[in-house]
Amino acid sequence: MNKELELEQENARKNSEIVIIRLPNRLAKREDLLLTKFSNHQGNPLTKLKDLYSFMDELFSFVHQFTPCKKGCSSCCYYDVSISELEIQYIEGATKIKRSKNPKQSSSFHGTPCPFLKAGVCSIYEYRPFFAVNM
Repeated sequence: MNKELELEQENARKNSEIVIIRLPNRLAKREDLLLTKFSNHQGNPLTKLKDLYSFMDELFSFVHQFTPCKKGCSSCCYYDVSISELEIQYIEGATKIKRSKNPKQSSSFHGTPCPFLKAGVCSIYEYRPFFAVNM
């Protein structure tokens, strides 16, 4: 592992610790109740996903102050992203953009920009998937 990557990982770990310590009580309580809320939610899966996105946007707005990413940064748009079928349906419904009929079958897109990255900006930011980076 190179020194730059080790330093980035150490900074990410420290930032995570700071976020956990400074997380406002109201957000911590909402997070604690999240599973119960969604288990009892009466809406359909797309409605549940929309509500989850709303909570995550609030959480991300707090966490964002501890990340190096700023407006115009698109570094994460070049990593592999895992996306669920439900998230695909949500994006299609919200943006009216339909999925490709011939999706790439490669298991690694690292270095290839997300198809929704337009002029360095996420064109579906409000509806972006939660992602698990596959590195």
